[in-house]
Amino acid sequence: MEKILISRDEYKINEDLERIEKELIPAIQLIIDAYLTLEIGSFSDKVFKDVTNRTEPLYNTIEKYIGQQEKALKKAGIKGAVLDELTTKALEDLNPLKKAVERYFDLDRYVFPLIGYISFEDNKPIFSLENRENIIEKHSRYITTEEERELFEKHKAAIEGINALLEHLEKTTGLRTTISNYIKSFIICDEGNNRVCMPSMDYK
Repeated sequence: MEKILISRDEYKINEDLERIEKELIPAIQLIIDAYLTLEIGSFSDKVFKDVTNRTEPLYNTIEKYIGQQEKALKKAGIKGAVLDELTTKALEDLNPLKKAVERYFDLDRYVFPLIGYISFEDNKPIFSLENRENIIEKHSRYITTEEERELFEKHKAAIEGINALLEHLEKTTGLRTTISNYIKSFIICDEGNNRVCMPSMDYK
């Protein structure tokens, strides 16, 4: 049978979309912008994983940048203590990137599971229409079998019946209480082998 949509949590969908668009993407773009100033290549998923590695953040990026600076200095004939001093000073060039990464780590913890919906293209974080749909699907529930459809219809009918009963009781008795107390007051269920529910009120 064709799957049938039975619920979609719009609140959670919008929450995830806002976290991606207003928190995650801006934070990643700051990292990219800082990385590009180092002029050691384009930004990629591999680079992102390196700079946001919580165990050794920026490890490969630092190695690559310092290695490039050292190579250029040696080519210019600089060596010895001066080379060491200039190489050490080159580490300061990484400070903007480090700060951008720290800001990323400071994001709400609920943002990080959403990183899988981001890809990288032309030095930009991309949140594709396909992944937007994936977010929507993540918070959607479907019926995919006849057995599920039958159970859903019975569940729906039971809920509608209970709601109609509660509405009628409020109108006729003026009594207002929690739904659980209503159910306890007017429905009794046999918890034995029969598992049958019956009315528990006196209609006289």
